[in-house]
Amino acid sequence: MAKKKKRKTSERQVQKPVRQKKRIKESDLYESRVVAPLRRQLRRAQEAGHLQAIDEIWGELQDAQKQHRMLIDRGTFVERP
Repeated sequence: MAKKKKRKTSERQVQKPVRQKKRIKESDLYESRVVAPLRRQLRRAQEAGHLQAIDEIWGELQDAQKQHRMLIDRGTFVERP
């Protein structure tokens, strides 16, 4: 069986370029940070039957969804946190 050849390390190593942070659409980030948690809260309140909490969360969710739709139309990208 033949021996594997060892690689010779070169004296000058190539430095890897600095990686840029990945970018994400601003609307997707807003949806995952604001809208989705409100939806989960609303679903839990509905399942538990908390009518007062449902009314409060519903208004917040409607406002958040309006903002989300405006961000979709804008279509800007931001760095991923």
